[in-house]
Amino acid sequence: MTQTYNKYQYISKEGIKIASANMPSDYEPDAVYDQYWQSEMVPFLCKVSARAPHHGIYMSSYSKELFHELKNLALKGMKHFTAYDTKNGYQKYMEIEDYLQKEAERFAGGKLIVNAKATPPTYFSKNPQAAANELRRDIDNYATFIGVTPVILNSRYGSILYKYAGKIEKRDITVLAGMDYEGAELDFTPSALDKLSDKMSKGNQPFGKGKHVDDIMYGQARSYFCIYYNEYEEEALPVFMTWISTLIPDPSLYQLEADLLSRKMGNMAQEAAQYQQIALQKQMELQYNRQRLNQTLAQNSAAMSDMIMDSWNQKMASDSRISEARSQATMGVNTYTTSYGNNVDVSVTADHVYQNQYGDVYGVSGNALDQSDLNSLNWKELKK
Repeated sequence: MTQTYNKYQYISKEGIKIASANMPSDYEPDAVYDQYWQSEMVPFLCKVSARAPHHGIYMSSYSKELFHELKNLALKGMKHFTAYDTKNGYQKYMEIEDYLQKEAERFAGGKLIVNAKATPPTYFSKNPQAAANELRRDIDNYATFIGVTPVILNSRYGSILYKYAGKIEKRDITVLAGMDYEGAELDFTPSALDKLSDKMSKGNQPFGKGKHVDDIMYGQARSYFCIYYNEYEEEALPVFMTWISTLIPDPSLYQLEADLLSRKMGNMAQEAAQYQQIALQKQMELQYNRQRLNQTLAQNSAAMSDMIMDSWNQKMASDSRISEARSQATMGVNTYTTSYGNNVDVSVTADHVYQNQYGDVYGVSGNALDQSDLNSLNWKELKK
């Protein structure tokens, strides 16, 4: 059966151009754009599909998905404190064939068995340098986000297609599942940055085999799926191969991706500046509070010193009075102060002590003198 193909432009309901591809004119197309941050380097997800309405043939293709397996504990901790941290794209590394098997079975809704393996005629399989550039750009974007430039220990990129067999309601089906894959083992340690050079190569060496790795970045530049009942294979295979070989993302998507990444980085920089300003204000407040504390401590210290000195002076005065009293008791005298301010000692046997107008002091035992006599003689009784 000869098919007539038309070039179709996939546009989402939001009016975003997603991709173009050749497909039969009677196939029903669909395009979905989802602005969902799948990871730091993937600001949106896109899906394009085509369906043969009378044969049950269905094809779909998904845009880039990137995941990370962080092995460095310090990097894990640092990431959680990074502005605009995206947690969706972090999971344990899966081998390419395991990832495709899981996605194909999810696509078919049941268990599948691998029948064949091939290289699909996709854009990246025909343009390996474009695949290498895509991986390099993703690593650079990640380095910008994390704030550290990594050393690339190993890189993988290429295209692969698996053919699976299964059943739906006892009817034999075939599922084709492929992807333009990419991945890299990254090292962020200072020793690696000092000693190792960038190793961008299509080596396809196994990941994580006995060497130090800080981060494994892996995923797809684009994935491709097709499901059909086996009796329609003669139609489905050439249609699917034509579709994926002509499927090219719209150039505007790259600009949209760059704009969203740039906006996110700008927001990160703006937030970092705000945090820096807040930190500066906090530092100034802390310095002011320290000065206030030092002033308070100095004032408290001076007040405490005054209290100690006052207490000391009172103690010294009390000690002097006690000492004087002890001395008087030892000598058998009492001390009297004259009207002229002089202190005089008089025997303790004197019951009364008198001073005349000339300052003379006399002690008298017994009863006090009559006050009228004291007045006529200009005598005055002194008190202790």
